[in-house]
This record gives sequence, C-alpha cells and structure tokens, in this order.
Amino acid sequence: MDEGTTIDETKKVLRAELRGRLKLITPTERTDASRKIEKFIFTSTAWCSAKTVALFCSRLDEPDTNGLIHAAWAEGKRVLCPKVTGDHLVFFEVKSQENLVPGAFGLQEPNEKFCLCVEPKEIDFILVPGLGFDKLGRRLGRGKGFYDNTLGLMLKSCPRVGTFFSRQEISVVPEEGHDVRLDVVVTEAGWLEI
Repeated sequence: MDEGTTIDETKKVLRAELRGRLKLITPTERTDASRKIEKFIFTSTAWCSAKTVALFCSRLDEPDTNGLIHAAWAEGKRVLCPKVTGDHLVFFEVKSQENLVPGAFGLQEPNEKFCLCVEPKEIDFILVPGLGFDKLGRRLGRGKGFYDNTLGLMLKSCPRVGTFFSRQEISVVPEEGHDVRLDVVVTEAGWLEI
C-alpha cells in the first residue's frame, strides 16, 4: 500500500482485480472446482460433526453451493441460508428448494413466510464467500460488511470456513478493526489451515 493510499482505496483496487480474475473462470472450470471443494468439505470433521450448517446461495462467480445444500438435507442437517436485513445477515432454516426465492443482489434467499429465523449462536458450521483471501485468514468481501457484521455474533467454536477458487488468493488482504478473520479456507486445491 502506497503512503497516502487508504485501506478503502486499496480494497477497491483489489476488488476490481479479483472481479477480473473471476470473469476468466469458465462454466466448466467452475463446475469442476466446485465438485472438488465439495469433496474436501464432505470429508472434513467439522462438516461431519455439524448439525446446523449455514450455507450461502452462490453467485455465478462463486463456487457452486447447490450440491452442498442438497447433501446437507440428505444427511439430515439443519440448513440455514442468509437473507440481507439492514446491515446484517439473518439466517433462516430452509427445508427445501421451494423455500428459496429471488432476493437482494439477484441471489436466492429464504422466503420468510415459510422459514424459521435462527440465531447465529445456533450455527455449528458456516461457509463464507468473498472476493479474495490470504494465508492469514483475512477475507476481502464485496464491500457491504454483511458477513463481518454477522460473524462476530457467532460462537467462537463455530468454524468460519472461507470458500473460494484458488485464483482468489492474494498476498495480503488489508485489514480493518471490524474485519473478522476466517478459521480455515477451502479451494479446489484443498484446505488452507490458518
């Protein structure tokens, strides 16, 4: 970071660079990488022992989480998905695909009419998306702070699992006081222990 450049300015530049990287991922690469990420998650102790999992509904430039959501239902896990409310994410229990509707930012979100709101302290395992990450568990989000605002409300025992493509790794993610670090990162290349 150059002297005089603010963290916000640096993050803005990094976000633009990472969006460019993500545009280069083909649909086939996304599918292949997503399946590899799933396999790593399915065999992890954290996933296997979790009873209540918080999973995001992925964007087209993120690892596909649809298989994880369906697998969690098949395994009898309680599946929570986030909905943007103010400057926080609120998690709702989702029991089927029909419980999801188009919401903020073009993402699928729980339909509040049919889904029960669940406190963040009840989550045993959470997948966290973002634009970039580094080897110290720092995460660059999309700039709204929704996950940072929510991760601080969760129990420390809940693993915060960053889910990315390996090309989203950068050397240093600038960190501010409100940023919450990840416990571990998983990409198609495997686990990055923090």
